[in-house]
Amino acid sequence: MIKYKKYIKALAIVEAYHKQILNDAESVKPKKEYKSKDGIEVGGFVECIEVHGNSITTLTKGEKYEVRRTRMSYNERDKYFSIKSNSGKLKEYNIKNTQFKLC
Repeated sequence: MIKYKKYIKALAIVEAYHKQILNDAESVKPKKEYKSKDGIEVGGFVECIEVHGNSITTLTKGEKYEVRRTRMSYNERDKYFSIKSNSGKLKEYNIKNTQFKLC
């Protein structure tokens, strides 16, 4: 049989743990929700929100780019859009690309 003092001590440890878990859960910031890029259209704009390593020379974080073209893949599973990059060339990206958000 467990003694009352040990029970109270164990209960205090469990309550402290629960408080810590609740505080941690409250401090987690929700991920930002952006508009779906499914509705992307020619003449619209996308904003670069992050730059992947292979795009360092062609994109600038915070820059808005005009959508020049859109197309579906041959099997209509993916949609692509084209923008004029910093180098002046037309670059194509999948709408699933996380570097962009729809403006």
